[in-house]
Amino acid sequence: MKRAFDSFRSRFRYDDREMPFLEHLEEFRKMLIRSAVTIVVGMILCAYFVPWMTDMLLAPGREYVESGRIVLQLHELPAGFKMWFTLAFWSGVIVSMPMLMMIVGSFVLPGVKDSERCAIQRIGFFSGILFVVGVVVGYEMTLPMAINLLLGVNERLGGANILHYQKYIDFTLHLLLGFGVAFQLPVVIITLGRLGFLTSAQLREKRRHVIVGLFVLAMLLTPPDWMTQVQMAIPLILLYEFCIWFLYFTEKGKRRRGSGRIATANDAGAEEALRHRNATED
Repeated sequence: MKRAFDSFRSRFRYDDREMPFLEHLEEFRKMLIRSAVTIVVGMILCAYFVPWMTDMLLAPGREYVESGRIVLQLHELPAGFKMWFTLAFWSGVIVSMPMLMMIVGSFVLPGVKDSERCAIQRIGFFSGILFVVGVVVGYEMTLPMAINLLLGVNERLGGANILHYQKYIDFTLHLLLGFGVAFQLPVVIITLGRLGFLTSAQLREKRRHVIVGLFVLAMLLTPPDWMTQVQMAIPLILLYEFCIWFLYFTEKGKRRRGSGRIATANDAGAEEALRHRNATED
């Protein structure tokens, strides 16, 4: 058992040996095949739970369906199969993500040094947490308000809310995935800051332009209503402010450690000079 575990870990260890291009290409092909097989297995496992997933996605608008304000229809015979396949695919990707990361890691990590590997692991960990937080915020807060607002607009214009079931599922997935992607903003900014490409002063200087850009990003990632866009933009602005303060305190700590090392070096140099002068006098 221990030997098998060590053999498994050896796939991720740093290896500075040069590999011919064709061998790289062969390893890349194997990675793609393994990833595809993993996703297919995840789809098969998740296909059984598709009715439960539809219930979860329908929950924010269930009261409108039960009251008759929303009528969900399937407009063609293959519509149910298409919806089933869509949910099975995305849920399969999410469920198989840990295995996918291991497969991709076995291809990428042997060329990555230990210090860089630790950074990648931290980025992946916090990226996953922020994605889940974004999806939860979108599901619990934004999705019910967006459905209510858009229904009110339709009814104000005198229209009946007869919706294609697939379109409703696509609408909810678009919103939830949009929130999950948008909440990756701190990972991108902090990574660029730790690499030296951004500073807290630059972020403060460009704050007004970034706020406008965040509203544009929210417009692209959410359905076309101002309420949903504002609900995405406000958390992003707060996350941006968090990034400014995080980089500020990080830079402050680096300066403090740097000044401490300089002071230590100066003290050591002074002691060495004093010993040299004493030796000369003797």
